[in-house]
Amino acid sequence: MTYKIGEFTFENVDEAKAAEKEAKAIAYITKQMKTEDPESVFALYCQMLEKDLFHTKLGISFLDEIYQTLIREKSLAGKHIPPVPGKPVPKSTKRSVALEKELKRYKRLTRILSVVCITMGLIIVGMFVVNATSQHPTILNYEQKIIDKYAGWEQELNQREENLVKREQQLGQ
Repeated sequence: MTYKIGEFTFENVDEAKAAEKEAKAIAYITKQMKTEDPESVFALYCQMLEKDLFHTKLGISFLDEIYQTLIREKSLAGKHIPPVPGKPVPKSTKRSVALEKELKRYKRLTRILSVVCITMGLIIVGMFVVNATSQHPTILNYEQKIIDKYAGWEQELNQREENLVKREQQLGQ
């Protein structure tokens, strides 16, 4: 004898009773569930999996419906949604394709930023090398270079003045 509950048929009485109990639980959960808030649906789904509430085809089908809804929800894109026990997980879903594209984009961006960082590092090292080997005044040593330059001019002028004084003395004698 077969028993029909919802859209599922069961072969023995025990399974049918368990399915009937699960149907009541599903009705209660569906009434209480806030479907407009994906976060609360996700939390409820995780609790149902944790407590291992559903075992019949009816309950597993209900969990699978919620799982499929959660996978399609864009606001949960970064979260790991545990699959329904006993159901095969599809390898290629829209969400995983989108995640793969985003991962490729981040890898490309990481590669570009690494090249930029290395280039900037080489430029900074080059700046230090130029500064250390340059004879021209820079913002780091301009004051001392200018003082040395004017001190050299002053010494040269003093020496010329002495030479002029000596010539005047020689001509004046």
